Amino acid sequence: MTPFVGYRYIGPFLEDTLINGTLKVSSILSFNDPFEYRVKQPIPNDQECLKRIWFHLKNEPDFLNECATDLCISNKANKIIEEIKSNKDYFEYLKPRIVRAIQKTHQNVLSQFIKDANEPIKHICLVDSDKEIKPNSDILMWSHYTNNHKGLRLLLEFDIDLIESPHNIYNIEYTEDQPSSDFSQIVYREHIQTRNELNTLLKRITSTKSTAWKYENETRISLDNSKCIFDNRKQIYLIKFPLEKIKRIDFGIRYEERNKGKKEDDIKDPTPIPELIKKYLPKLDPKIVFTQAECNPDEYKIDYHEIDKEETIKSGEVVYTGKIL
Repeated sequence: MTPFVGYRYIGPFLEDTLINGTLKVSSILSFNDPFEYRVKQPIPNDQECLKRIWFHLKNEPDFLNECATDLCISNKANKIIEEIKSNKDYFEYLKPRIVRAIQKTHQNVLSQFIKDANEPIKHICLVDSDKEIKPNSDILMWSHYTNNHKGLRLLLEFDIDLIESPHNIYNIEYTEDQPSSDFSQIVYREHIQTRNELNTLLKRITSTKSTAWKYENETRISLDNSKCIFDNRKQIYLIKFPLEKIKRIDFGIRYEERNKGKKEDDIKDPTPIPELIKKYLPKLDPKIVFTQAECNPDEYKIDYHEIDKEETIKSGEVVYTGKIL
């Protein structure tokens, strides 16, 4: 398997990565999109199918109370429950409440499963370097993920020893519809069948997002929790990442403005670009490329001006090669 190479847009604190050799990773439950792990819950129209679900759930008190309470006649709730249990013809009468209660039960089951399944897994979100990054998408990515262009973009190379399997790399699919599952076929079956099908569903959930996010063109790498480190101070998960695997560093358009208006105690990354290159270049790949992002003068587009590393170190000021990458 060849190494995977991808871009990571990050906030302004590059030295956290360079000093510690770490990258932040995330749980799916901490992602910024609340629709990320939701599943559409279609109710089968077939009455026999509904009755089958009802048969599996009718002896669960919490579920029955949900149906009865929803009728807004709590004083008769026990009577209704007893009549349902005695198989009186209440199914059709309670059908809308049953449907809502089943939907809620189903979402609770799936939510708990997703939470449990994702606890041992963390994710790195990237843009595959082989994919085209359209100018408009590039502007949005910088705006959303780099503290208003005050951060950076890193080009990172991931080896097989970190990824472990090509199955751990997957592209996000962008759709108009949420992933769906027929819970008459999944949730109330035997445990082993349910677990296998929910695992398949989980994979689909973690690789599906709304078309609203299509501009990200995202690729994810899933990592076992054993490869991660928990930072108690920041309350985040990190992975160790070899500095020589950073192949390119792009400084944001407003990178030099990142500390303006801050109190001195709040400054986390005060190092100017020339000093930063001089300080860390010996630890990095000798072939690493540095660029400064700038607004294109004629288009809504970001230009990347290549920085001359050697001349910048000598002069103490940013010197460019003249190339726009």
